[in-house]
Amino acid sequence: HVKEDSRQSAKNSEALQALKALYKGVRGRLVDLCIPEERYRNAVTVALGKNLEAVVVDTTETALGCVRYLKEQRLVSMTFIPLNNVQGRPVDDSIRTFGGTCKPIADVMKFDVSLEPAIRYAIGQAL
Repeated sequence: HVKEDSRQSAKNSEALQALKALYKGVRGRLVDLCIPEERYRNAVTVALGKNLEAVVVDTTETALGCVRYLKEQRLVSMTFIPLNNVQGRPVDDSIRTFGGTCKPIADVMKFDVSLEPAIRYAIGQAL
């Protein structure tokens, strides 16, 4: 099973590299684009959930082109988050007043500000 997972991971990586070469708007996997504080790494992984491996792209058109390419080449399927077409609620400031180690997930990650719509979409109001 581990061998199968590493093979799948290699296929995903190769497909992503091909997409990056073909489309300049492919940013990368969400998990690779944000860096959690070490002590919150597991919480961030859980909060990202199904979007952990999602590929962030600049536009819906880029996402559609990527899907088309993956189908034509009979490569792995991927989930795409187009920055121009995602919405997520910003963190409610009242949540930040809870104190202690209870923090909004968005506050314990470093990421490029241009990725904020994708991050908000993926994690929502998670603490």
